[in-house]
Amino acid sequence: MKYDPDEIVKVEDHIENFYLHLQTLEVRYNDVPCRLFPCTLDSREVVWYHILPPKSIQNWRGFKKVFVEKILMIRPPLCY
Repeated sequence: MKYDPDEIVKVEDHIENFYLHLQTLEVRYNDVPCRLFPCTLDSREVVWYHILPPKSIQNWRGFKKVFVEKILMIRPPLCY
């Protein structure tokens, strides 16, 4: 499942959907979601991931926070 910023999907919903999929696979290591999540992004959104300083993200919670902040800088939140 790819995150498409042009679709009407909240970034938070995409993150939670991704993480629920990993839970069904019983992923137990905290770095796995952080390493796999960028595969769900298109080229516009994945750029921020590649410029993160090494070891700047320590866990999934921190990863989610940084991702949401960066995406919201790129595009405004959706209004329903």
